[in-house]
Amino acid sequence: MTHPNRRPGGFTLIELMVVVCIVGLLASVALPSYGRMVLRSKAAERLLITRRIKQSVEDYMIRHDTIPGGFMIGAPQPSGPPTVQKRFPKFSATPGWKEIMSDGEVQGNLYYSYDFWVLQVGPVGNLYIHSSGDLDGDGILSDKQQLYQKQGGAFQILWEIPAAGGEDQVSF
Repeated sequence: MTHPNRRPGGFTLIELMVVVCIVGLLASVALPSYGRMVLRSKAAERLLITRRIKQSVEDYMIRHDTIPGGFMIGAPQPSGPPTVQKRFPKFSATPGWKEIMSDGEVQGNLYYSYDFWVLQVGPVGNLYIHSSGDLDGDGILSDKQQLYQKQGGAFQILWEIPAAGGEDQVSF
Protein backbone atom coordinates (compact mmCIF):
# COMPACT_ATOMS: atom_id res chain seq x y z
CA MET A 1 0.00 0.00 0.00
CA THR A 2 1.37 3.41 -0.91
CA HIS A 3 1.34 6.36 1.35
CA PRO A 4 -1.08 9.04 0.10
CA ASN A 5 1.58 11.79 0.30
CA ARG A 6 4.32 9.78 -1.50
CA ARG A 7 4.78 9.63 -5.23
CA PRO A 8 5.39 6.17 -6.73
CA GLY A 9 9.06 5.48 -7.70
CA GLY A 10 10.35 5.64 -11.29
CA PHE A 11 10.66 8.21 -14.01
CA THR A 12 7.95 10.18 -15.71
CA LEU A 13 7.45 10.01 -19.45
CA ILE A 14 8.73 13.59 -19.77
CA GLU A 15 11.97 12.77 -17.95
CA LEU A 16 12.56 9.75 -20.19
CA MET A 17 11.89 11.82 -23.33
CA VAL A 18 14.39 14.48 -22.22
CA VAL A 19 17.06 11.82 -21.65
CA VAL A 20 16.38 10.24 -25.07
CA CYS A 21 16.64 13.68 -26.74
CA ILE A 22 19.97 14.40 -25.02
CA VAL A 23 21.38 11.00 -26.04
CA GLY A 24 20.16 11.53 -29.61
CA LEU A 25 21.77 14.97 -29.76
CA LEU A 26 25.09 13.63 -28.49
CA ALA A 27 24.99 10.76 -30.99
CA SER A 28 24.24 13.10 -33.91
CA VAL A 29 27.38 15.07 -33.05
CA ALA A 30 29.63 12.09 -32.28
CA LEU A 31 28.82 9.68 -35.15
CA PRO A 32 30.06 11.86 -38.05
CA SER A 33 33.27 12.58 -36.15
CA TYR A 34 33.70 8.88 -35.47
CA GLY A 35 33.23 8.06 -39.17
CA ARG A 36 35.89 10.60 -40.18
CA MET A 37 38.31 9.24 -37.60
CA VAL A 38 37.80 5.67 -38.86
CA LEU A 39 38.59 6.80 -42.43
CA ARG A 40 41.67 8.72 -41.29
CA SER A 41 42.97 5.70 -39.39
CA LYS A 42 42.51 3.52 -42.49
CA ALA A 43 44.25 6.18 -44.61
CA ALA A 44 47.26 6.12 -42.25
CA GLU A 45 48.13 2.72 -43.76
CA ARG A 46 49.20 4.43 -46.99
CA LEU A 47 51.88 6.53 -45.30
CA LEU A 48 53.33 3.53 -43.47
CA ILE A 49 53.41 1.20 -46.48
CA THR A 50 54.84 3.77 -48.92
CA ARG A 51 57.62 4.49 -46.43
CA ARG A 52 58.25 0.74 -46.15
CA ILE A 53 58.43 0.38 -49.94
CA LYS A 54 60.86 3.31 -50.22
CA GLN A 55 63.05 1.91 -47.43
CA SER A 56 62.99 -1.59 -48.94
CA VAL A 57 64.12 -0.31 -52.35
CA GLU A 58 66.91 1.73 -50.70
CA ASP A 59 68.01 -1.35 -48.76
CA TYR A 60 67.96 -3.46 -51.93
CA MET A 61 70.09 -0.90 -53.79
CA ILE A 62 72.59 -0.77 -50.91
CA ARG A 63 72.87 -4.58 -50.77
CA HIS A 64 73.23 -5.06 -54.53
CA ASP A 65 74.80 -1.71 -55.58
CA THR A 66 72.41 -1.59 -58.53
CA ILE A 67 69.03 -2.56 -59.94
CA PRO A 68 69.48 -5.59 -62.26
CA GLY A 69 68.98 -4.37 -65.82
CA GLY A 70 68.44 -0.85 -64.50
CA PHE A 71 64.68 -1.35 -64.12
CA MET A 72 62.35 -3.11 -61.69
CA ILE A 73 58.58 -3.09 -61.54
CA GLY A 74 56.16 -4.27 -58.86
CA ALA A 75 52.63 -4.93 -60.17
CA PRO A 76 49.69 -3.84 -57.98
CA GLN A 77 49.50 -5.70 -54.67
CA PRO A 78 47.05 -6.79 -53.43
CA SER A 79 45.94 -7.50 -56.98
CA GLY A 80 42.52 -6.58 -58.30
CA PRO A 81 40.52 -3.40 -57.89
CA PRO A 82 40.57 -1.76 -54.46
CA THR A 83 37.54 -2.40 -52.27
CA VAL A 84 36.32 -1.37 -48.84
CA GLN A 85 37.52 -4.71 -47.47
CA LYS A 86 41.12 -5.39 -46.52
CA ARG A 87 42.92 -7.75 -48.91
CA PHE A 88 45.94 -9.98 -48.54
CA PRO A 89 49.06 -9.02 -50.57
CA LYS A 90 51.22 -11.72 -52.13
CA PHE A 91 54.57 -9.94 -52.09
CA SER A 92 56.69 -13.09 -52.02
CA ALA A 93 55.01 -14.49 -55.15
CA THR A 94 55.16 -11.35 -57.32
CA PRO A 95 58.17 -10.24 -59.39
CA GLY A 96 59.65 -6.98 -58.18
CA TRP A 97 57.99 -7.30 -54.79
CA LYS A 98 59.75 -10.53 -53.90
CA GLU A 99 63.12 -8.82 -54.52
CA ILE A 100 62.45 -5.92 -52.16
CA MET A 101 59.98 -7.30 -49.59
CA SER A 102 60.78 -10.28 -47.43
CA ASP A 103 57.98 -12.42 -46.02
CA GLY A 104 56.53 -10.87 -42.91
CA GLU A 105 57.89 -7.40 -43.67
CA VAL A 106 54.33 -6.13 -44.06
CA GLN A 107 51.97 -8.15 -41.94
CA GLY A 108 48.24 -8.38 -42.37
CA ASN A 109 45.77 -7.33 -45.00
CA LEU A 110 45.76 -3.94 -46.72
CA TYR A 111 43.08 -1.39 -47.63
CA TYR A 112 45.12 0.13 -50.46
CA SER A 113 46.66 -1.44 -53.53
CA TYR A 114 50.32 -0.50 -54.18
CA ASP A 115 52.57 -0.63 -57.22
CA PHE A 116 56.01 0.76 -57.95
CA TRP A 117 58.81 1.00 -60.46
CA VAL A 118 62.50 1.77 -60.06
CA LEU A 119 64.73 3.09 -62.84
CA GLN A 120 68.47 3.38 -62.34
CA VAL A 121 70.77 5.08 -64.84
CA GLY A 122 74.32 5.15 -63.51
CA PRO A 123 74.37 6.55 -59.97
CA VAL A 124 70.93 8.17 -60.32
CA GLY A 125 67.85 6.19 -59.35
CA ASN A 126 64.17 7.09 -59.63
CA LEU A 127 61.42 5.43 -57.61
CA TYR A 128 57.73 5.83 -58.40
CA ILE A 129 55.11 4.61 -55.91
CA HIS A 130 51.39 4.56 -56.61
CA SER A 131 48.69 3.71 -54.09
CA SER A 132 44.98 3.43 -54.71
CA GLY A 133 42.09 2.71 -52.36
CA ASP A 134 38.35 3.08 -51.83
CA LEU A 135 38.00 3.27 -48.07
CA ASP A 136 34.43 4.57 -47.93
CA GLY A 137 32.95 2.33 -50.62
CA ASP A 138 31.66 5.15 -52.85
CA GLY A 139 33.42 3.80 -55.95
CA ILE A 140 35.69 6.87 -56.19
CA LEU A 141 39.32 5.85 -55.76
CA SER A 142 41.72 7.81 -53.62
CA ASP A 143 45.04 7.81 -55.47
CA LYS A 144 48.47 8.96 -54.35
CA GLN A 145 51.49 9.13 -56.65
CA GLN A 146 55.01 9.84 -55.47
CA LEU A 147 58.26 10.19 -57.37
CA TYR A 148 61.60 9.98 -55.56
CA GLN A 149 65.14 10.48 -56.82
CA LYS A 150 68.32 9.00 -55.39
CA GLN A 151 71.69 10.54 -56.04
CA GLY A 152 74.26 8.85 -53.84
CA GLY A 153 72.35 8.81 -50.53
CA ALA A 154 68.72 8.19 -49.76
CA PHE A 155 65.71 8.80 -51.98
CA GLN A 156 64.36 12.35 -51.83
CA ILE A 157 60.83 13.22 -52.88
CA LEU A 158 60.59 15.13 -56.17
CA TRP A 159 56.81 15.41 -56.30
CA GLU A 160 53.61 13.86 -55.01
CA ILE A 161 50.02 14.10 -56.17
CA PRO A 162 47.99 15.11 -54.25
CA ALA A 163 50.43 17.19 -52.25
CA ALA A 164 51.25 16.11 -48.70
CA GLY A 165 48.12 16.54 -46.57
CA GLY A 166 45.98 17.08 -49.67
CA GLU A 167 44.53 13.59 -49.49
CA ASP A 168 42.44 14.79 -46.55
CA GLN A 169 40.53 16.97 -49.03
CA VAL A 170 39.88 14.08 -51.42
CA SER A 171 37.27 11.34 -51.18
CA PHE A 172 38.47 8.26 -49.35
